[in-house]
Amino acid sequence: MSLAILAHAVPRSAHGSVLAGAAKEHSCDNPEEVIFVHGPRLRLVMRLLMVSVLFAMAFGGSSSLAATWFFEVKIAEDLYGLFGTHSKAVACDDSGNVHIIWRGSGAMLCWQKLDEQGIEQSASLSSFNGYEASIASGRGDTVHVVWYDNRDGNMEIYWKRYDGHGWGVDVRLTNDPASSYYPCVARGQHGQLHLVWTDSRDGNAEIYYKKYDGSNWESDIRLTYDAGGSYRPCVAVDTNGHLHVVWSDDRDGNREIYYKKYDGNSWGPDIRLTDDPAGSYDPCIAADDMGQLHVIWTDDRDGGSQVYYKNYDGVSWGVDFRITDSSATSFDPSMAVDDSGH
Repeated sequence: MSLAILAHAVPRSAHGSVLAGAAKEHSCDNPEEVIFVHGPRLRLVMRLLMVSVLFAMAFGGSSSLAATWFFEVKIAEDLYGLFGTHSKAVACDDSGNVHIIWRGSGAMLCWQKLDEQGIEQSASLSSFNGYEASIASGRGDTVHVVWYDNRDGNMEIYWKRYDGHGWGVDVRLTNDPASSYYPCVARGQHGQLHLVWTDSRDGNAEIYYKKYDGSNWESDIRLTYDAGGSYRPCVAVDTNGHLHVVWSDDRDGNREIYYKKYDGNSWGPDIRLTDDPAGSYDPCIAADDMGQLHVIWTDDRDGGSQVYYKNYDGVSWGVDFRITDSSATSFDPSMAVDDSGH
């Protein structure tokens, strides 16, 4: 099985050889440079801090990570140097179109849609400062984007939907005097949306959950209850419609990765997945069609930030496995599993 993994990294010089290919240019209020490499099976997105490029990379094969590169599309010019693109997110809809979200200059959220021939549509999604965007595909050409911004005087979660023809209005999803931030959204089996985020309404950072049933958003549900802070949740939906949430938590004196499951009736207990004296944070989770779960995260146990992986085989959690091995820093990973279990 192969997995599509997204991570931030400071690249080595050897990466220079992969920048070849034709490019198209587009701007969204002078955003940073983004290069998209479109592959028919898996898509790997990597942020390269030193050259400010966003990649999508295709990995094929079931037993190796032999890479195949497809056409590149440069969709914006780089004006920000070291820090590159921000709040980037990629999703494929049911029609095979690729939707890319990133934060351009002025912190505006920008969107571009690419079909399989690379034909593009683009738009600015909001005139407000948007952060940490998350995107999920809906039915047909529909996609859903969530983010947080401070238009209300504090950080709140907003949602916007693309129906295949155009974007709807911004819809505010949280409404409390404290900050709500770090949203993550996932699509359910029957068109529902499942949203998790970090919220400070209880005096410290806790994880909250909210469901969209296809017509309306339901009430906020608090998922964590501990004295430490709980941050950066990620949610995945399995083939049974069960929800799986991971996040980083400092209840143990340092940042560790925790997991929680919703079985269709109730939420289970918090389960600690990492146990080392260094920090473990920025987790991402994916569920495949065989009942397995895949978790990746950033970990400092080796003296510098590297990406680690852990698998749940349907019975038990496996060992931590380091998947980056570089003198550079690797952090903030993301991951996806396709319909074939890759």
